[in-house]
Amino acid sequence: MKKLDATTIGAMTTNSGKTTFTLGLLALSQKKGVVSSFKVGPDFIDPMFHNVVLKNTIYNLDSFFESESSLNKRFSNAIQKSDYAVVEGVMGHLDGLSDGSASTDEVAAFIRLPVTLLVEEKPTIRTLAAMVDGVVKHSKADVKSIVITKSRSEKLFQMQKEAIEGLTGVPVAGRLPYDEGLMIPSRHLGLDTDMIKLKDTILTIAERCATLINDNINLNTMFHQIEKTTKSAVKSPLHQSVKTAAISKDEAFCFMYKANIEWLEQNGYDIVYFSPMRDKTLPDADFYYLCGGYPEIYLKELSENKAMLRAIKEICYSDHPLLAECGGYMYLHETLEDKPLVGFFEGHAGMGKRMSRRFGYEYLSLPDNFIFANKELRGHEFHYGFIENGKEEDGIKVRKASNGLAFVSGHFRNNTLGSFSHLYFPSFGRM
Repeated sequence: MKKLDATTIGAMTTNSGKTTFTLGLLALSQKKGVVSSFKVGPDFIDPMFHNVVLKNTIYNLDSFFESESSLNKRFSNAIQKSDYAVVEGVMGHLDGLSDGSASTDEVAAFIRLPVTLLVEEKPTIRTLAAMVDGVVKHSKADVKSIVITKSRSEKLFQMQKEAIEGLTGVPVAGRLPYDEGLMIPSRHLGLDTDMIKLKDTILTIAERCATLINDNINLNTMFHQIEKTTKSAVKSPLHQSVKTAAISKDEAFCFMYKANIEWLEQNGYDIVYFSPMRDKTLPDADFYYLCGGYPEIYLKELSENKAMLRAIKEICYSDHPLLAECGGYMYLHETLEDKPLVGFFEGHAGMGKRMSRRFGYEYLSLPDNFIFANKELRGHEFHYGFIENGKEEDGIKVRKASNGLAFVSGHFRNNTLGSFSHLYFPSFGRM
């Protein structure tokens, strides 16, 4: 059985440097072999950063969206040609839903992957060790190593290392020295997503962090060999007749799960892409998918592309099914931040200063006569957007995973369905 070196990058708390550390580790590992990377949770942005470094497919691993069996199949299939596998965690290691599900800890336990726990340096020794010990003892996954991040003092690090190892028995692999040059630009939803503008910055940060990791951290302590299981067979298309799905893809509309694309392919769709920013016409298709993203950044280009606005509106008035998520949903309204857009849905979209209170995981039931109807699937909301002066919502029936709150979200008109929810297609018929 072939093996590869793997680790999960968890953290005591959010903002401990998971993304920066992961980018450095990817850049360093890539010099030694083929690397597969993954992101725990529903986040779209971190995988885009991974892709800048690796230039390959990045998968989300989310135990709310998928079962343990499904996650293992997805992970196993993705690592077949790899020498290294790196999984970036989400939030604090144990954080997820209230019962600890959908956490970095649960995903790492499900796919049986060792964990490297990042611990941000604090001016304390025994107390910090006790906090780390608590996380280790409550973890279902195997915490194999610890790294002190944002470390300003070699002397303090040595004292913390001794205390943590003495109390937990887990080896401290090293320290990542504090470096202001490792700061990644951010926006209101997290990290910036303008990959064209940020590409050189991301690569510079990744290389800088790779050097620090190489000089200060024992990778043999971090990485542990795991066996590659036999690749699972990809399901044959459920529909014999080949159909086409047209999917938005440019800087404004870039939030899409690779697993959604594969699900469409497995269900008989050929995939074509179009740019609402640059294209003047839409490809012929049986299903149209307007992904989320940051349309508010590119309002000038979107609003001035009148030919595309007309083409989208014509599709919305046709019998062709169209799904619009979050940024794509706002794009279908009359205006966004006072810039004219498609105008199919009544109302005006805007950007608030606070995240929507609907934030979080969701159980979703689509309208009965939409293309993917009569089944409950799972999704996630994470946005600052809002709609003013629109009609009463009549789109998707939503039940929040965190508290059971039920409501109707978005709009369904003609054969066009739009809402702020991001849908995870493989959760249809979750096993």
